[in-house]
Amino acid sequence: MISVLNACTPALLALAAATAWAVRRGNGQAEDGTARRAAEAALRDSERRHRIALQHLPGATVGLYDLDLRCLLLEGAHLQSAGIDGAAMVGRHVSEIVPADLLAATQHILASALAGDEDSVETLLAASGQTVVAQSAPVRAPDGSIEGIVVVSRDVTEQRLAERAGREAERRFEIAFDRAPIGMALIGVDASVERVNAALAAITGRSAAELSALRHEELLHPDDEELAAEAFASLLADDGMATELRIVHADGHPVWVALRATIVRDEEGTPVHVLVQVQDITERRSLEDRLRHLADHDALTGLLNRRGIDRALSQHVARGRRYGAEGALLVLDLDGFKAVNDSLGHAAGDELIVTCALALKNRLRETDILARLGGDEFAVLLPAEGEAEAHLVAEKIVALIREVGGVTVSVGVTPFGDEPTPTSALDRADMAMYAAKQAGRDRYEFTPGPLRATA
Repeated sequence: MISVLNACTPALLALAAATAWAVRRGNGQAEDGTARRAAEAALRDSERRHRIALQHLPGATVGLYDLDLRCLLLEGAHLQSAGIDGAAMVGRHVSEIVPADLLAATQHILASALAGDEDSVETLLAASGQTVVAQSAPVRAPDGSIEGIVVVSRDVTEQRLAERAGREAERRFEIAFDRAPIGMALIGVDASVERVNAALAAITGRSAAELSALRHEELLHPDDEELAAEAFASLLADDGMATELRIVHADGHPVWVALRATIVRDEEGTPVHVLVQVQDITERRSLEDRLRHLADHDALTGLLNRRGIDRALSQHVARGRRYGAEGALLVLDLDGFKAVNDSLGHAAGDELIVTCALALKNRLRETDILARLGGDEFAVLLPAEGEAEAHLVAEKIVALIREVGGVTVSVGVTPFGDEPTPTSALDRADMAMYAAKQAGRDRYEFTPGPLRATA
């Protein structure tokens, strides 16, 4: 027996058909009046209960037809709303009951039932715009012969509309996914790659098949593996995460990406997959790096500028407060630079500044920090040298600039103590530099640092 579109069971249809058939053919007659009346009452009660059940089937109509295709029973919840009297249909031919645009399809499944087969058909009713599914099955006598047909019709308009809406939503998602200008991937709960788009393939330099076979560790930049682990831990805790990290392109170069991931759950809250969005931000990061460099570096020489050396001094002073002060600070000012600018022009002056900066950079150690404070003034931070080493470095700088030609340099040197602020060391070194100028230039002057705090 057929399933009746999830609305009623084969057993219910069989009972309804048997009851109606028994009433129609007079089954249940007994030899005496009492037994006959009891049987008739039982049949009426059975028919009543089954009619109630059939009348309340949601959205379904059940019809029972004899071999001449005449109606024996027609029940269903929507008959009344459609203005159809099911009882009045009994005895009529199927062609008088079924709407014209559904008749051909109904006759086809009736013919199948007469041949002993179950069948179904789906039809769109032009007049009402409804979608109806009709299913048929033969009703068999105890000896197995076919003695009628049961037809169940159901309005599936809302179901089909929902299905079409679902398909349309899925289609729109697929279009948005595949054509998105940023990389996208669907990752299964077992970490398998279910789907990737063309943008992600372009960002990584790998095909969808290659990405599917790749472990995520192989895609991450080694220096960012810990960052990625923290981000994915956040994903599990919060159902979503966002971070910026580097991946490795197929040709080996790093690619900065903005990575977002969201856990997608079904209606019951069970995770079904993770939606990952990947945007190439290499150019933006490069620009940010350049801007940060320009903010802390001198455009002419490429050395740290005043802001950069202030930051370095702040870090050095903070470290000295914690672990003990050490090192020294030198402030340099070129002697006679204004005369070069006035006589040869600013281009020559800039060239001289660059030449001196390069000479200083080449002579100092990598651990030393060189900066251009502005104009023809420079600063050198010696992070760990004692006073003797600071004297030696200052002496070498004076000799170096003298060798460059055209100018000399005045240098002020001060050791670090318990600095209240980074500015105090700069102020002392600056005063020592002016003292060197007043003492004749082309020399350095040393000023003691502040008294160190004692325990």
